[in-house]
Amino acid sequence: MNNFQEWMEKMGFNRKQVSEAGALIGFRKDLASLVSRGARELSETERLALAAVRAGLPAWTPETDAAIADVGAVQRIIERAVARQEPSSSASASEESKAA
Repeated sequence: MNNFQEWMEKMGFNRKQVSEAGALIGFRKDLASLVSRGARELSETERLALAAVRAGLPAWTPETDAAIADVGAVQRIIERAVARQEPSSSASASEESKAA
């Protein structure tokens, strides 16, 4: 399974919905088919589009810029919070939940 097919699956599309999935990131029907078959690799820009659609981000416009930036800020906060957690404390919590 290639990256586009895996993304389609995670988004809830089946293999017969290649055109519909591709349309979400601006692919023409023939390009979506090529990428789905593995005859063409995804570009970095296309991978970013897949990520944006997967994350539920709107298309960028001056009006959506602040909301998109806020999503990035929240992501950084979450990453810092996760990085601060010590593995031993999460292991203890896991053991406590098993005992309950």
